[in-house]
Amino acid sequence: MAEGGPAAGAELQFNLGAEALLECEAGAVWPFRGDAVPPGLLRMGARGKVETRAGLSLPFGQVGGGSAHAAARGEACLGFFFRPRDSDAPFAEALARTLTAMPEPLDLSQISHAMALADLEGLVLACDGAAEAGVSVVAGESFAIPSFLSGSAGLAAELSFRRNARWILSVRRHDNALHFVLSRDQLRERNWSAGLDLQLDISGLARRVHDLLVKADELAKPALSQIAPFLSPGTYLATQARPLLFTAAKSIVEHGALRRALLDDVSIALAGPADADSALVEHLATRISALAATQERALLSDLDVFAGTIVDGLVRSVPGLAAADLAEQVKARICPLLGDLQTRFTNAVQALAASVGPQLAAELAAVGTAVNKTETRADVLLAGTRELVDTFDSFSQQVIATTSDGVAKKLQARFGWSGADMSGAHYELIGTITDATEPVSQLWRALVTGRLQPFQLILADPSLAPAGLQLAPNSSLARFAGTQRGFALEAVVLGVDVSLASIVSGKARIDRTAAGDVTVTAEGSALRKVDGFDEGRSASFVSSWDLMLGKLDEVQGGGRTMSVAIAFDHEDQNLSAKEVNGFFAGLERQRLIDASRSRLALATYQQWRTRVESGKDVKGRIEVRMGLTAEAMQRMVRLGRAVNQEQAGVRLRLFALAGKAQLAAGVADAAGFERDCKRAREEFREIAGLDDPWQVMFALRKVDLTPESSTGTNRYGAFARMMPRALGFPDMLAKMADIYDAVPVGTGGSPGGWTEKDYAKAEKELAAHARKWLRLNQKFIFFFKDEMHPAMLAFLRLLADMNRALLPGDDPLAGLEQPADAALSNGLVTIVMVPQGGALIPV
Repeated sequence: MAEGGPAAGAELQFNLGAEALLECEAGAVWPFRGDAVPPGLLRMGARGKVETRAGLSLPFGQVGGGSAHAAARGEACLGFFFRPRDSDAPFAEALARTLTAMPEPLDLSQISHAMALADLEGLVLACDGAAEAGVSVVAGESFAIPSFLSGSAGLAAELSFRRNARWILSVRRHDNALHFVLSRDQLRERNWSAGLDLQLDISGLARRVHDLLVKADELAKPALSQIAPFLSPGTYLATQARPLLFTAAKSIVEHGALRRALLDDVSIALAGPADADSALVEHLATRISALAATQERALLSDLDVFAGTIVDGLVRSVPGLAAADLAEQVKARICPLLGDLQTRFTNAVQALAASVGPQLAAELAAVGTAVNKTETRADVLLAGTRELVDTFDSFSQQVIATTSDGVAKKLQARFGWSGADMSGAHYELIGTITDATEPVSQLWRALVTGRLQPFQLILADPSLAPAGLQLAPNSSLARFAGTQRGFALEAVVLGVDVSLASIVSGKARIDRTAAGDVTVTAEGSALRKVDGFDEGRSASFVSSWDLMLGKLDEVQGGGRTMSVAIAFDHEDQNLSAKEVNGFFAGLERQRLIDASRSRLALATYQQWRTRVESGKDVKGRIEVRMGLTAEAMQRMVRLGRAVNQEQAGVRLRLFALAGKAQLAAGVADAAGFERDCKRAREEFREIAGLDDPWQVMFALRKVDLTPESSTGTNRYGAFARMMPRALGFPDMLAKMADIYDAVPVGTGGSPGGWTEKDYAKAEKELAAHARKWLRLNQKFIFFFKDEMHPAMLAFLRLLADMNRALLPGDDPLAGLEQPADAALSNGLVTIVMVPQGGALIPV
């Protein structure tokens, strides 16, 4: 039998509580003041409550644990309100009379007699209950990476359910009839999440900062991957230039005075006399490479300064080297090593510029440097590469500063997927009973016991109400539903909160009244949001839908309205003129705004700059909004109908429209697109004769365009970048038309009507198609390039073009391929700039 720790056992907890009481109150008031019932009532009532809770804890040995819980509560009360005939009569006498006159709440005849003969003013029944259950599982373990970090990681999953119900029924005398009001609310929720929890101690992170950054997705490209090792000078020395590093370290150790200083001040376990020097060289080489990785500006520094900062770092940890002569001796031996490193960097970039210059330029432009993607000059490419190195080094210094003594060195993060589904109903039934016939009595019993299906039928068709019962026109039934799916990351990094989220949701509500009116409201939304160290961005898409039908059987007479709005926000604690220029440049280049607004934006920023103290950062926010007109919505709906009807060529033309918009915005470059077309014609004979490049791309819609695992490269890079959004655009319009044309279930006898869940699901699917276009143009997860992402600009351009004038009989695709109309788009785009703590400034 294997040895182990204590056996893990499950633990079950269970609690149950209940209470009940009878109540009697003289001088009571009717609980609903809107009924205007005079006070001075005698209330007889009963109240009861029950609550139970159970929990189960189940450890999984040393791997993790799980737990489950369930709880329920219920509360009910019943109150009879009598109006004493003689207000001066003794309380006991009035009480005795009411005790013998209390009717059975389910018996409508008894209630009627009590009101007519025993001074019963009314009665109130109320129930309130809730139930919930959930299960959670966590499995993980601790780990450590020597000289780097330690911590724990675990998989976590949660699933929970909740149901709430509230029911209040009142009935009272009113004009020789019984007036009743029922208010009932029901809510059902299901939530789930699955993800990864991390807790890391990153005290040893400084040496690895550059290593982590160079693994960012934006740098995983052929040309930049060749200079990526130089982004971390320490790692480059420790791996690719290891012989040079050991030569320098050995020359230091072989110097007698330097060796003694090192041995005096460094605690190191030597394997034996023969290995003493090699162990000391290894230790010293590791220290030099670590310092090289974390020195300010590193490769970009003057050689003497670069070497001096490393020597200063060694002196701080080895005080015996503080003597001026010894420090200079160390510096003399390190300078050739670092000089060789800088030379290798320059030679590598120049060799790349000579062999794959355009590719290097495109990749430098993609990660946010000032290099034009068509640049070929070696000196400019070298300057751009140095800018990239400087960007990495700047962030490295921020991280190193936050790992100093007194700063939190823990990283806590949770990321994963989550979802929520919700549905419910709200009844508001108001009616009058004038005759307690058997059909009416049956409906009363159904009302009291919560069986409301008969009243749903009466709301849909008031003529079904039996004689003696009438629902007020403002009686209503509302059903609602919502669904949400998303991914999120929340983290505390070195004491700073950072987060990102990508969420789509849909919700809908259908209201019916006894007057025959139907109202449908639905909304779909998509959100991408990132909050980083000094800045944050978010992009959102919101679709709203309203349908109002005057009568249930007059579907065509109803009014429909649909709206779409796009929003993009950038908030920065250190806003620069370069960022403002870049942000507006993309909008202007796509002819979404005119040049005067770009100039006004920069002038606004310069005003902010002059008001900020010297050395202080400008803090502010830029907000961009686009709302589509009713004409644009009608065009989009007509296009969506054409897609749903599979009209010849419509899907392909919309696919090409979305592809051209992406190509014009820079999602892919024209040369890459042409190469992909040529490769596709050569690889697939059946499309070799196609002249239209968009037909070629469309023909590959079912081909796997993911990068080859062996090389990490993509044979169809341009196609792969544009294909998902180009395919999704016609589907988005088709879903929009589906929502616009749908009618609620049970309306006008139309078969196949939509429920609130159908509307909510469709809105979420519409938002999911739009989310493909919402991109934030990130550089390194929590940092951003100056401009808006090309896909976002392309989406705004596509939607703005939908606003072109369209006559009823025109082809809805007419005019969409014409040059962009800047004057038209300019009026759709609203931009404001907001200084921190200041007022909105329209731009």
